[in-house]
Amino acid sequence: MMRLRGSLSGRGPKFLALLLLALPLPRIAAAECVDYGDFLHVAGRVETLSGALDVALSGTRAYVVYGQSGLSIFEATDPAHPTLLGTYVTSDPFNGIVVNGDRAYLAAGPGGVVTLDVSDPSAPQQLDRSPQSCELLKLALQGGVLVGVGHESGGCSRLETFTLADPDAPTLSGELALGEQVKDLALEAGMAAVIDNTGVCYLIDISTPASPALAGQVDSPLWTTFSYGLAAALSGERLFTAWAGVTDWGSCTSYLVAYDVSDPAAPLQLGDFTELFACPGGGDVELCVF
Repeated sequence: MMRLRGSLSGRGPKFLALLLLALPLPRIAAAECVDYGDFLHVAGRVETLSGALDVALSGTRAYVVYGQSGLSIFEATDPAHPTLLGTYVTSDPFNGIVVNGDRAYLAAGPGGVVTLDVSDPSAPQQLDRSPQSCELLKLALQGGVLVGVGHESGGCSRLETFTLADPDAPTLSGELALGEQVKDLALEAGMAAVIDNTGVCYLIDISTPASPALAGQVDSPLWTTFSYGLAAALSGERLFTAWAGVTDWGSCTSYLVAYDVSDPAAPLQLGDFTELFACPGGGDVELCVF
């Protein structure tokens, strides 16, 4: 199943919504139409700061970052009544987060990777900060390797890998320059998908973290005159990409495209679905496959 989550960064009060999926799913005939509202339910919510950019789940805790406003940690043992456990504020903009045990790794713009000890969620402690020349925007973790992507207005755009031999101090291992400003990052079995704001999704082999290499790419579909990437997700040998663009007749549209990337050098488009949501104007969208 795939879930599409819209922007967290709009105006007004923000809520962290905890969703429960009713499993197992019944068998559906191929021609049947499914309303997934029957399966996905809001179990609870809690008001957060405005401008949430990313959320990570670890056990029963949710970690939410807000750019310059830092980090909030919530306990969701009772999903109907999430409670705030602690906060952490920094001068670095927290753009993204991944959590591994009692360590949180944050994409902190020019601050690079910031490592926090969150063993006591009421009082997170900074353990390490590794400034980078590119502004780090997204992080993902796979098999003891931390992968980040970032860019800045001067044109710096790249993927970076970090080893966690010392989990308190990630060490830069490898990097690969990319073409344009990145929007999203997804990992699966030694492969990274990085989508940018010009309509390109790069497929990058990270099986050797010290030497990430471009394995292939997909471009946005041809039925728009201009398009930009919004989100990417990998599941096994399937790549899912969300795009928005301007059609030949001047209207704005959004669409999801699925690919077979068993051979990343020659991705095969499997299908597409248009008009997923109102055009977000470059806002944030997240794809989740589960």
